[in-house]
Amino acid sequence: MKWLELKLDTSPAGLEAATQLLEEQGITGLVIDDEGDFRDFLEHNHQYWDYVDEELMQEKQGLCRITFYLSDDPEGYHRLAQVRMALSQLKAAHPEYAPLLLTMNNLEDAAENFRLVYNKAWALFSGVRPMTQEEAMQMMKAMKPIIDPDIIFFAYFNDEPIGFFITVPDLNRIIGKFNGKFGLIQKLRLMWELKVRKSCDRIFGIIFGIAPEFHGKGVESAIMARYWHFMMGHQTDIPKRN
Repeated sequence: MKWLELKLDTSPAGLEAATQLLEEQGITGLVIDDEGDFRDFLEHNHQYWDYVDEELMQEKQGLCRITFYLSDDPEGYHRLAQVRMALSQLKAAHPEYAPLLLTMNNLEDAAENFRLVYNKAWALFSGVRPMTQEEAMQMMKAMKPIIDPDIIFFAYFNDEPIGFFITVPDLNRIIGKFNGKFGLIQKLRLMWELKVRKSCDRIFGIIFGIAPEFHGKGVESAIMARYWHFMMGHQTDIPKRN
């Protein structure tokens, strides 16, 4: 069985609440990395000081992270969706628990799932050629700095990807403040705004695709319903009817 490795970054104040949230979702086997525990361990185990260098100390500085695993199948992705919805509620109720940032270390799987659906849904059109594994991976690596797993939606049937809706944060509101500059300082500020403050309150879709054999079977509606549920939970900019 394949597994998804997920990391949830929180603050020391939010560690207990985040752990409880995951356990309530039936997730066990949590691995907790906490700077306070690390320093307490060193304080009471001087014999290990020789094995600790500056790089390790910097890695642990400010760290408060929970690592957990879900099965890489529709059931696992369903549970992941439940975790994301619960996290959205926790963020709204307790902003002091920030960042409550959930990341997933399966870039290769995401790239391959995207490629499989893309080649069925788009490559049959005139002027569009099939995407190779290398091209899909290069694309995902290029997008990785701005990718938010919460706003990338996949649909599966019998463990096979059958649809996707890829959206990304709208960076214009952040980049517009840089006055045309985009050096190292601006790039660091962009990452701070995206990953830590999560100040970007708009997203936009860049590509939507459904495998042809699943057209007209409700997959499109299911993806959009999940997208709308996410939008409502995060109170992002949603077009309103007059």
